[in-house]
Amino acid sequence: MSKEKLALYGGTPARTAPWPRTFPGALDMGDEEAQAVMEVLQSRNLFRYAGPSDVAPHKVKDFEKAFAAHLGARYVLGVTSGTAALMTALAAAGIGPGDEVIIPAYTWIATATAVVWNMGIPIIAEVDETLTLDPDDVARRITPRTRAIIPVHMRGAPCNMDAFTALARKHNLRLIEDVAQANGGSYHGQRLGTFGDLGAFSLQFYKMSTTGERGADVPRRRGHLASRSRCGRFRYLHRRQLSHDRDRRRASGGAVAAAGSADRQAACRQGADHRRHGRYLPREGLCAASQP
Repeated sequence: MSKEKLALYGGTPARTAPWPRTFPGALDMGDEEAQAVMEVLQSRNLFRYAGPSDVAPHKVKDFEKAFAAHLGARYVLGVTSGTAALMTALAAAGIGPGDEVIIPAYTWIATATAVVWNMGIPIIAEVDETLTLDPDDVARRITPRTRAIIPVHMRGAPCNMDAFTALARKHNLRLIEDVAQANGGSYHGQRLGTFGDLGAFSLQFYKMSTTGERGADVPRRRGHLASRSRCGRFRYLHRRQLSHDRDRRRASGGAVAAAGSADRQAACRQGADHRRHGRYLPREGLCAASQP
């Protein structure tokens, strides 16, 4: 055992500089982000769908295309936060009253509250030695009422997606990845968030890649799930009555739009009555990496 005096009592400190601040994404912001903010402010188009400028708003669409290319995914849908991404994904997956959704015991509270918001029932399963969802315990908790599994890639550690994709396929369940804490991670060379039916991402201030707030959904297929995830976004806005998101837009709208996150505040009333029917909504909001 070392007999060196602890720094607390006058010994040599193990560190001579403070630990890095806990906002890694924000620390990387520089001239490029400042210029992007100025482009938005000068255009006066602070809203995704309309503005006074002759040039149509495009920053959110640019983000969706770039993020899709980054993930190797076909489609990305911008939303207002990581929590909204989970809510929207569950709505798109058809989760409703009485539906059971299996989630890990170790996660951020939004994983559970998103299920409750959709009137589902969160079923808490154990985590394994990786601190991510234990596939064996998930298998034991599947019942006739189970509709979905949410593997959470906690603190950058990927879940066992081989096991979860097999479970979901065997029991005909929706698989929704919570990638809020693992943006940029991969599993066997494939980006996290692209294994399940949908992946939910966060761009909140504490994340490695941040816009201050906002998030994104990554539907695996354009057809059923991609259209319904857009409907779920309308459902989210309608039930929240836009109040919370308006406050956040006032504080950070220009910067968030310029950095490429999504401000999806339009036409919630038009979509509310048809939130479960993608055919009633325009297809513009789903951006594919291959689109011009």
